[in-house]
Order: sequence, then C-alpha cells, then structure tokens
Amino acid sequence: MKKILHKFIHFIILPCKDATFLIEKQLHTKLSLKESLQLRAHLHLCKLCLAYSKKAAIIHQWLRKNLGKEIARTPEKPGELEDFKRDLKEKLYKHT
Repeated sequence: MKKILHKFIHFIILPCKDATFLIEKQLHTKLSLKESLQLRAHLHLCKLCLAYSKKAAIIHQWLRKNLGKEIARTPEKPGELEDFKRDLKEKLYKHT
C-alpha cells in the first residue's frame, strides 16, 4: 500500500522535478496554498527531496549571511541577472 501511495504522490500529485522547483521557490517567495500542500505531501513521502530541502535552506542561509541580503532577491529587470551573476562571482571569490 505504501508503494502505491508513494507512486501516486510522485506521478499524480507532484513529481520530484516540480518539488525541487517549489523548494527553491519557497526560499524567495511565499508559495500558494495549493503549492504548499503539494510540497508538504511530497516531502512527507520523499526522503530525497526532504534532504534536498534541508540542504537548500542551509545553503540559502549561508549565502545570505556571507554574501549579503541582496542574494535573497530574485533579479527581475533586463540586465539585472547578468549583474547579479557577476557580483555573486566576485563575492564568492573574496570568500575563498
């Protein structure tokens, strides 16, 4: 029965690919109620995605602490993404 429920969660409710997207999305913005429920159901049964979620949160906290709070904001304007990447690389090289 658990195998059937596990497959149902992964293929019908939320595949791992979508779960990892929502894990990253929740670090930057609030999830909708539907997304939140889907992710919670998926993480309840998928230990790999649960581990990924914990690691992503740790990495996100480290980046915010060591590289500045601007890392938490997603670039939106044209050209801003390239500036963001360049600044991130510079800050990473300073810390190595």
